[in-house]
Order: sequence, then structure tokens, then C-alpha cells
Amino acid sequence: MTLEKDLHIKGDITLEGLFIINNLIYNNTTVNNEIIVSTQLDISNQGFGSALKVSQFGDGDNNPVALFDTGLEGHALLIDSIGDVTIYKELIVSSRSLNGTFTIIDDLGTLTQTHTSQISSNDADLLALQGRSDVEEPKTSALESLAQSHASQISANDDDLLALQGRLDTEEQKTSALESLTQSHTSQISSNDDDLLALQGRLDSEEPKTSALESLTQSHSSQISANDEDILALQGRLDAEEPKTSALETLTQSHTSQISENDDKILALQSRLDLEEPKTSLGNTHSKP
Repeated sequence: MTLEKDLHIKGDITLEGLFIINNLIYNNTTVNNEIIVSTQLDISNQGFGSALKVSQFGDGDNNPVALFDTGLEGHALLIDSIGDVTIYKELIVSSRSLNGTFTIIDDLGTLTQTHTSQISSNDADLLALQGRSDVEEPKTSALESLAQSHASQISANDDDLLALQGRLDTEEQKTSALESLTQSHTSQISSNDDDLLALQGRLDSEEPKTSALESLTQSHSSQISANDEDILALQGRLDAEEPKTSALETLTQSHTSQISENDDKILALQSRLDLEEPKTSLGNTHSKP
């Protein structure tokens, strides 16, 4: 049957077989449980509301509003039953601005991961210092008391130590400076209990040196006590001990630099984190529908 004029049908049509239409205009059509395969779907609207409206009256994870799939590449975008949007692929925003409210964020994900790793590393490596500091502080106090005792013993031997007076003046200044520096370290270590675990590895190498220095100091005490009547022989031993004191001073200065550097890094990271957290919060706000 061939129709060359308009056909108006009022009522239902039941068709068994193919129904081929070249130019189809839908005014108000309901399709139930039908799968339409097409090479291209182009939806145009001349007003009268939304060009495309998709409604999902089911609920639960198995009833999303819409799922866009790339075929062999897998899912691209999902709008679930409560309206949350999941993007499975890379989101590229060429203008770097959405509706004038999206702040420019370059490599925020990478920078945030770097900050997270650094902060996690500091948190995981620097808290153990507190326990060791509690152990080391009594040793430092004992070392200070022993150094003061040495000073008293050396002072009592003024008649026999004139040849060492110049060197003793120099060493007393170094000892005083070392004591002040040690007290400063104690305060810094106490205030950085939450941030200085990264020194654990270096502390492992420094503890044997501290123990060796403590043993050496005890040995010096015995030598000084035994050599009260023959103190001039101490000059040779002092020549040997001065490099060790210098090495300890150098090592202490290195610790000072390391602690100061850690403080600067922690402050810098905190400032950067304070700047980045609002950006992250703003990014999360604009990612929701």
C-alpha cells in the first residue's frame, strides 16, 4: 500500500514486522523498555522547557539517573540515584574557569599528594624523638655536672696548670657556649615533639657518640683525680682531646642547622597547607551538582 498524502489515524496501531520511517517527528511519545540503536542522536528544542529531561523514579545503587559509556574504554560519567556525579575519566577544563567561580588550580592533586606524603613522613618519623630525648636529657645534665666538676678540679691546680691557662680559657668559653647551645637544643626538641621524628635515623648514629663521649669524660675524671700531683703530663692528653671537642662542637652546630632547617620546612609546609586547604574545599564544593 502506498500513501502519497497525509494520513491521520485516531486510535491504536499494532504492527508485526519492520516499521521504517525516514523523517520522524515526536510530539509526545512514551517508549517502554525499548533499546534504540542509532548512529547519531541529535536533540533540538525550540523552547517550551528543557531540551532533555531524564527522570529516575527508582532508588538504590542499581538505578542511576544516567550512565555515559565510551564502549571499549568503559564508563565515562555516572549520575547516581541521589544525583551525585562520578567522572571515571580525566576532566579537562580548557578555560580553567566554570561560571566565573572556579579558581585556577594547577597540579593541585599532585601538590596535595606531595604535601600529604611529606606531612605523613614527618608524623611517622619524628614523634619517637620524645622518648629518646627523655633518655638523653639526664645524660646531658650529668655531663654538665661532670664538666663543672672538672672545672673546679682544674681551678684547684692553678700552681701546676699555668702552661695550660691559655688553652683552658679557650676551652671554658667553648664549654659555656656548648652548654647554652645544649639548653637551646633541649628547648627546641621539647617544642618540636610532634614534628621532629625525622631525626630518628641520625639520632641512632649520634647515641653511640654520646655514650663514647660520656665514657671518655669519665675516663678524663679518673685521670684528672689521679694526676693531681703530676698535672703537667696532662698537656699531651689535652692535645689529643681538643680535636674531639672541636668535632663535637662541629657536630652540635650541624644539629643546630638541621633543626633550624626542619623548623623552616615545617613552617613553610604549614603556610602552604593553609593556602591550599581553602582551594581544596572550594574544589570539592564546585564538584557537587
